[in-house]
Amino acid sequence: MKKPSRLLSLALASTLGAAGCGYSAKPMPQIAPSQYSHLVNSNIQIAVEPFDTDKECDKVFQRSVNSKAYLPVLIKIRNNSSEEIKYDRDNIRFVSRTGEEWLQVPGGKMARSYDSEGAVKSMVVGVALGAASGLLSALNEHEVSRNREKDFDAKSLPYQSSLFLGSEQQGFIYFRKSEKSSLSRKDFDREITGGNLSLDILVSPKNNKKFCFEFNQPSEWFARPATMPSQ
Repeated sequence: MKKPSRLLSLALASTLGAAGCGYSAKPMPQIAPSQYSHLVNSNIQIAVEPFDTDKECDKVFQRSVNSKAYLPVLIKIRNNSSEEIKYDRDNIRFVSRTGEEWLQVPGGKMARSYDSEGAVKSMVVGVALGAASGLLSALNEHEVSRNREKDFDAKSLPYQSSLFLGSEQQGFIYFRKSEKSSLSRKDFDREITGGNLSLDILVSPKNNKKFCFEFNQPSEWFARPATMPSQ
């Protein structure tokens, strides 16, 4: 059996070496107080930050997930009031400008959209270096995939939470256009511009407030109006 050339061996060794480092999670981004998009009587603070550009996504997710029709939205809710407040992720929605509600998906599912690329890389390495090396590469890729899923899930906004005085919750909600596996940058921007994100906050047992944020420009949300009655 003919051995791979020295140049090919070095290239593949570099690929395996990089893969062998495993998955290295990026730090969770933070929203500064000045970025709070919405205030309710100065006591309830809500901030939303869409990750709608390749640069933003790469810093946290290490590639653009927008091209896979995902819109990660970082949400932070802080309670400075003396009353307990509650939220439920089932009551947080993103609707595109065409009126289509995008689906919430688990972080692990978004992470698995990377897997086909890793499988192709493992197959190429296996063909070039033989079955044993290919198996090692595949096992490593499986570990990377599993750690990526854990990371994306860990960065998610908890599904439900009660917030007391001085407490806060922060995390991502991953929205995806239904039945789409990919979107061009032009189509993605067209879909989300003019869309809106709404969320309900239970301020007291009989006081449920709806807050809306309209997406008008890249990376910017505008609160409208201060509160809206629940439907």
